[in-house]
This record gives sequence, structure tokens and C-alpha cells, in this order.
Amino acid sequence: MDTQMLYEFIVLSKTLNFSKAAKILYISQPVLSRHIKELEQEFNVPLLTRSTHHVNLTEAGRVLSQKAPELIDQCDRAIVNSRFWHNVTEATIRIACVVELSYAQRLIDFIQQFRLQHPNIRTDIQVLTNGTPEAVLQDPAYDIILTPCRFVTTPPHIQKRFIDSQAVAVALHPKHPLRTKNLILMNDLIG
Repeated sequence: MDTQMLYEFIVLSKTLNFSKAAKILYISQPVLSRHIKELEQEFNVPLLTRSTHHVNLTEAGRVLSQKAPELIDQCDRAIVNSRFWHNVTEATIRIACVVELSYAQRLIDFIQQFRLQHPNIRTDIQVLTNGTPEAVLQDPAYDIILTPCRFVTTPPHIQKRFIDSQAVAVALHPKHPLRTKNLILMNDLIG
């Protein structure tokens, strides 16, 4: 799939005008029209209804206009990842990890397995002893940041993924009223 044609479709779906979209895209109107027709043939569904004065999205076109940015992003990431792994002869992945996670056996196992599968890629791990301030997320020195924090706002260029959960234990004084409960919720610990 040509993601450029998807991008052209997104612009057209916003303007609903071939002339304006072509001007924004710096291509001719006939080229844009041809690309949209090719896209419709590829999907085997009409994406637009055209008349001499109006262009409207079909239901399929409306759905595609909503999903196309995500599709383009996924295709671009897949291409970049494929090229990266194909061309890697020697590289370094820089990982920042909060101290609480640095001793997690799953992380240790993952790093060891990664090193076995990719001996030509060096893993440089820095343990962050002061938690994970939001400023670390902006630091281009790190490729991956492992943190238990859930940041409320993150810049759009940063992708967050939930990868694991761990049990939380609480130590209580023998006379503490929660000691007899079988299940203690986080809300029980407030105060």
C-alpha cells in the first residue's frame, strides 16, 4: 500500500475539494484524482461521491478518513523497524529504568534474552534513582524508559505501552487494624 495516497486521501477528506487538496499537496488535480481512484480500486469500495459542484465521503470514506492516520503511522513504523533490524550490524539501545524495576526478574530475563538474540546490539541501561521525572521523557538520550509511573500528559511523539504488572505487598504492624483483612485495596491504605 502506498501511504502517500492515504495521506492525499486524508487531505482531500478534510477539504472535500480536489483543487484545494491538490494545491495543499503540491500536485496536479488529475494526479490526485488518479490516486484516489487507485485507492478506491485497491480497497474495492467507493470512498467519495462526486458531482460537478460537490465531493462527499461515503461511509467507507468516512471510516478510512478516521483510520488512515493510524494506518500511515503503523506502516511507517513497520518500514523503519524492518530497515533498522535488517541493516543493524552494530548499535546501542539506551534504556532508562527506575530503581524499583531494575531488580525485577522479568526485566533481567528480558535483557538477557535480548542480548542472546541480538549480540550485535549493545544495551546501555541507566538506573534512575530519583524516580522518573517527566523531564526524562523528553530526553532524546534514551530509546526506552521503563517506569511504573502513569504520566497524565505525554508529548504526542512519545508512545506509551503497558508491558507488565506486578503484585504490591504491604508490611503492617502486628496490631494494625488491616492485618486481619484477606484483601487490602489501595483505597484502604489512604491515610
